[in-house]
Amino acid sequence: MLAKSMLLSTFIVAVCFGGTSSVGNGAGGAQPTPTTQPQAPPEERMIRQEVIVSAPLAEVWRAWTTSQGAQAYFAPRANIELAVGGRYELLFNLAGAEGSRGSEGCKVLSFLPMEMLSFEWNGPPSVASSQPARARTRVVVQFEELAGDRVKVKLTHLGMGQGPEWDKHYEHFSRAWAVIIENFKRRISGPGPGSKAEVVESRKQFLSLFTPSRSMLMQDATEAEQKVLQARSERLEKLVQEGVVILAGPCLDGDVSIVVFEARDLKAARHLMDADPAVQAGIFSVKVHPFRVALKSSL
Repeated sequence: MLAKSMLLSTFIVAVCFGGTSSVGNGAGGAQPTPTTQPQAPPEERMIRQEVIVSAPLAEVWRAWTTSQGAQAYFAPRANIELAVGGRYELLFNLAGAEGSRGSEGCKVLSFLPMEMLSFEWNGPPSVASSQPARARTRVVVQFEELAGDRVKVKLTHLGMGQGPEWDKHYEHFSRAWAVIIENFKRRISGPGPGSKAEVVESRKQFLSLFTPSRSMLMQDATEAEQKVLQARSERLEKLVQEGVVILAGPCLDGDVSIVVFEARDLKAARHLMDADPAVQAGIFSVKVHPFRVALKSSL
């Protein structure tokens, strides 16, 4: 087991930092040719998340490595091909513009069955026009089977650079991964605290109707109003990625827009919608209604 753990650690280092490794042949054996090991920049930042879930290893692995599993636990749509160079796309915002719906275009970098998966990751929509959005960072997920049908999941997000735009990237995913991992734990764990049944009971669904303060607002918004609407769009995209918003979009025969989302109770739901930048700016009003998704397509 120790040798296996050392081998896996060496493999992950090679995947993450592009390094190679060499092992001597023991006393009296031929000495390995000295090599220079590429090192991670000392200032490189990493996001780390670790959680223990109550589920069989096979189900946890399926959640991260198949389209069906990812759609059950992470995003409404996923395109995953478990092969080096295969697609690894989690689409959180299906109504978004192409390139801003999630990890579009990202690929599987490497994997060890039931032990480790690494894949590319792209930037959030809030930095869509910046260098961090065009660059590909890397995510490594490790799986350790524990007694009692439990699994320790360790996620490391790395490859981020320096500068103000990278700071936004880092801050965004520091928050997002914490929410994603916690939601994953709650959704996959069996009966008990944090179980699926508890989440269904504690998180209720709501529908909000947004009405503009004047007709044709979306067609002839002023420059100031456009900035508010952009901030609103970015906030909704973030809430979709965090698993709070289920769907959002405008009615095509009028100015009303709809958001279906989850919250603890009606008070929390109203507080969440009242914090909408367009509501805060007075260019939208909002009404919140208790709601329940009775039927939902699995596509």
